[in-house]
Amino acid sequence: TAGGKASLVKEGDGVALGTIVVDNLSQWSGGHPSVAAEHVQGLFFLSRPVNLPPGGPNLLHIAPTVLSLLGVPIPEEMDLAPLTFK
Repeated sequence: TAGGKASLVKEGDGVALGTIVVDNLSQWSGGHPSVAAEHVQGLFFLSRPVNLPPGGPNLLHIAPTVLSLLGVPIPEEMDLAPLTFK
């Protein structure tokens, strides 16, 4: 993990990977700009290459993109279209 906190937990007779994603309760620094936690409420990870729209992606692309990936109809009131995949 970027934070170096990957862990293993006992599971039956073996082990399994522990919690991967946890709440960020501290200020970010280092490779990230330092920002207050109230301004960074989450991250969106996508491992599929997308076609970037003119001007780049926008936060408003996330909801329609997720709905599209899940096969859920996108409501007309959404401000932006989903990102398309390469």
